[in-house]
This record gives sequence, structure tokens and C-alpha cells, in this order.
Amino acid sequence: MGQGSVLTLLYTLKPHEIYLQEVGFSALGQPMTLYAPLYPILLGVGAVFEHGDVLQAGRLLCAFFFGANVALLGLAVLICTELSLSAMVCTMCVFLVSKPIIEMHSMAMSDAPFISFALAAFRADVLPCCPS
Repeated sequence: MGQGSVLTLLYTLKPHEIYLQEVGFSALGQPMTLYAPLYPILLGVGAVFEHGDVLQAGRLLCAFFFGANVALLGLAVLICTELSLSAMVCTMCVFLVSKPIIEMHSMAMSDAPFISFALAAFRADVLPCCPS
């Protein structure tokens, strides 16, 4: 296990079980106030559809967010470059083959959803300002 793996297990993978048991949202018997509950809740929902297998749910969730991030990044570049398809395709290709991006999306951590929500907020903020 690499550094941070125990904390990832404790604060990301374990709380979904506690949350699904409807006894609150806690880790080590203490209420979770430091880490946001959204990603463990998403893992818990995914685990319900994967018959309780949280690791498979994490893999599917990471794949979903990787695809969403590619699409949202392409959309953001398309908006910012005044509909330049070549800039969008080049950016998406760089994103698809970037080793740090692939490594980040292959871990069960909340970085991928954070990027998705940031890109979606960027799109929601910038799109109304663009001329038709």
C-alpha cells in the first residue's frame, strides 16, 4: 500500500457502509466533519447497483468521471476558443494520454469528481455570457 492508502480506505471506502446502514456519517466512531461526504455517498450508491462491491463501484465511478471530464474539458475549450474544433480535439487528446490524469482517475479519491464539478461550474458560468 502506498502512502495515503489507509486514509483513503478509512475516509472514502469505509464510510459508505456506515452511511448505508443509516447510522449517520462517521469514521472511527466520530462524526466526519473534515472530509466531504459526497464521494463516499456516490460510492455507496454505486455499490448498491454492484451488489455491495464497493471496489467495482469505485472503478465504474472513476471511468464515468474520466469520460465526463474529457467531455467537459472539450466543451470548455470549444467555448473559450470560439468554436475551434482543432483546439478542442488537441486538448482532449492530450488529456486522454496524460499519465498524471490517468493515474488520478484510476484511484478511488475525490479528485475526479472535483474536476468534473469545477468544469461544469465553469461551463455554467461562461456559457450564458457567450454570444449566440
